[in-house]
Amino acid sequence: MIKKCVSILKKIGLGLIALLVLLACTGVLYQSISTKLEETRYPPPGTLVDIGGYQLHLHSMGTGGPTVVLDSGMGCIGSDWALVQPEIAKFSQVVSYDRAGNGWSEKSPLPRTSQVIVEELHTLLHNAKIPGPYILVGHSFGGINIQLYAITYPNEVLGLVLVDSAHEEQEKKLPVSPWDSQMKLMQGPGIVRCMSTLGITRLGLKATSELMMSSLPKSIQNVHIALCSTTKHCCASTAEARVFSQSLKQLEQADRTIIAGKPCFLVSAGSMPKCVPEWGLTEEFVQEGYVAWTDLQADLASKFKQCRQVIAENSDHMILWNQPEVIVRAVQQLVNEMRSHSSFHTTSQTERPTHE
Repeated sequence: MIKKCVSILKKIGLGLIALLVLLACTGVLYQSISTKLEETRYPPPGTLVDIGGYQLHLHSMGTGGPTVVLDSGMGCIGSDWALVQPEIAKFSQVVSYDRAGNGWSEKSPLPRTSQVIVEELHTLLHNAKIPGPYILVGHSFGGINIQLYAITYPNEVLGLVLVDSAHEEQEKKLPVSPWDSQMKLMQGPGIVRCMSTLGITRLGLKATSELMMSSLPKSIQNVHIALCSTTKHCCASTAEARVFSQSLKQLEQADRTIIAGKPCFLVSAGSMPKCVPEWGLTEEFVQEGYVAWTDLQADLASKFKQCRQVIAENSDHMILWNQPEVIVRAVQQLVNEMRSHSSFHTTSQTERPTHE
């Protein structure tokens, strides 16, 4: 009788193993086929520019100066500016790009800190012959990058538009998520690669698209899901997340007085993020985080002598999706102000601004 039970348990165990292997093979096949099909379905809208052994994707629209440069939030891609970029292109040249490893860009062998990203963007703009000086627009993590860019290359930057930008002290000031430790574990290179290779990340993005991207046209949602589901993109985004603390420290230790006098718009979210109980986040925790984030936004505005804060009343953190017109208005006002200054002129590559 015992032998018979052991035999049955062995068969059940082998059956479960076989089922798991089948599911894994199905996931790998699903991810591989989907990635190949979407590479054909969604070709890069811009150009790939070599910056020293690897290429970054840059998409330019419009004409006239000053040139507006868009930098996305962590996990996002250049095409996520699809509701913003064409509107800015109506009155000025505007470029979006994918950071190394993200979207259509090739991966980089370098650490994914803000300082490295700044140098890569600087080389990209120079090699692509994008005329400066620039108005830099950064969303979330992109806000850290563009502030550090302006500090590093102040002569190249006329002004900044910070879109619900990250803050260098946010890890100290924001409440700790109840699943923070699990999230850090999930950022392990092996786990990220495994989940994306098995198609789990792709399925997750599709499952949450209606909640997170409901304000976007379906065509833009499809591009976001396709590009952000690749193993390359997932690994690059989590590589940025793993060194996020270093990026914040790089800005915190930089000399902010260099950019304190630059014209700046701060476009901040006026609504709390959506509360998803299934993610283990209570409404009280989301409320506490939103209050702390609002305080950080006010503190960020105080770091600039000429900063004007605009609240996107009907949007959470993803203002570029929910209220793109607020960003466009801020950029247009800054462009008009820069054009009214008699000292403004667009530089050619032969007279590119020097580093201060």
